[in-house]
Amino acid sequence: MKTKTPNSSSSSSVAKVKISNKKSKNKKIDRIKTSLKESSRDLSLIKFKSSAVVALVLFIVFGLLNSLFDGKVMAKLSFKPFGIVMKMSDRGLHGDDVTDCSMPFLFQGEGNDDVVPP
Repeated sequence: MKTKTPNSSSSSSVAKVKISNKKSKNKKIDRIKTSLKESSRDLSLIKFKSSAVVALVLFIVFGLLNSLFDGKVMAKLSFKPFGIVMKMSDRGLHGDDVTDCSMPFLFQGEGNDDVVPP
C-alpha cells in the first residue's frame, strides 16, 4: 500500500492557489489603476471646461461694467499714483486730477484700503 505524502501534494496546490490569488489581485489592481487614470482624465477635462466658462463670463462682465462706467470717477485715491499705475487708474477719465480712479483700476485692486469712495 502506497501512501501519499501530504506535504508534497498539498504544498504544490497551496502554491498554485497563492500564485492564482496573486495574479487575480494584480489584475484587479491594474483594472483599478486604469479606471483611476480614466476618471482623473475625465475630471481634468471637466475642470478645464468649467474654468474656461468662468473666464469667459468674467471677461463679458468686465466689458459690460467697463462700458457702463466709462468716463465716470468711481473713487478717489488717497495717494498720488506713479507712472504706469497712474495710467491704469486714470484710464478713460477726463480731467487733470490724478487721484481720480476709474472702474478698471478699482476692480483690479479689490480689497485695497487706499481707495476711498468719492
